[in-house]
Amino acid sequence: MTALAQPSAGPRRLFPTHRHVLRLTLEAVTPLSIAGGRPDPLLDTSLIRDANGLPAIPATSVAGVLRRLHEDYFGEDATQVLFGVEHGGSTEGRASALEVSFGCLQDSNGHAVEGLLLGKAGAERLADPILSAAILAAPLKRDHVALDARGTAIEHLKFERSSLPPGYRFSLELALWSGVNAREDVEALAAADAAKQARAELARVLALFEAPYFRLGGATRRGLGRLQVVGAAQYAAFDMRRAEDRRRHADARARGLHEASRTDGFVDFAPAALPAEGGMRQPVTATITLRPRGVWRFGRGEQW
Repeated sequence: MTALAQPSAGPRRLFPTHRHVLRLTLEAVTPLSIAGGRPDPLLDTSLIRDANGLPAIPATSVAGVLRRLHEDYFGEDATQVLFGVEHGGSTEGRASALEVSFGCLQDSNGHAVEGLLLGKAGAERLADPILSAAILAAPLKRDHVALDARGTAIEHLKFERSSLPPGYRFSLELALWSGVNAREDVEALAAADAAKQARAELARVLALFEAPYFRLGGATRRGLGRLQVVGAAQYAAFDMRRAEDRRRHADARARGLHEASRTDGFVDFAPAALPAEGGMRQPVTATITLRPRGVWRFGRGEQW
């Protein structure tokens, strides 16, 4: 039984009552190449960007990878409860209970860039050395050999992939609603149990960012797209029935993703442990040691 669907013999609430918010920082360990799909006369793959022209991480990319990982580790039934399910031609589906925000790029001060930057103040913000390098059409560009339908090289044909270099950081927010359909005499106990389950679910989702094959974007099999959580994730719960919690929630939204204030109720939050190998699909990893037999040289691909 989940925190989002509990039966009750008494009157039913129309909306969940508690909002659980988790804020975290993701850092690119390897180059990140999430294509925007827009045509570019100079680049074969252009990065997805926000309204300010800065690289970003779309919520759909994060949610899609997390859903697949959640199913691998915790099974299809639990995944459908959290991420929703749609049955074609049927009304038996459900929406996703997990909310995922846009991944906003951080500047050199660790502040996420949110909203449209306009005027002189916006230009000064974009002059930040971290942002000014990221706003380039191709912060990092690599040539690749084009392949045909049989996987062999096409003569005299290459393509270019643009990427964001390692080290860039993004702010991200996950949110989960909990609530109960309970009688007034058991509401407090049921709400506490639902909130506990929601926190446990967020801890499991946070652990998925540490999974061996959590990667975003393209060319992940070539080593791109690996990210890691930097620092401690921040968690807060808001009981939307209480005026004080509604005020704290509004203040937290106004402060932006880069700040998780203790005055808003945020505390450090630890991930759960991923389950050991069992019946679910889980990654199989292997470590190999390579020893060069001759001269070993890898080009860095720097542009001059």
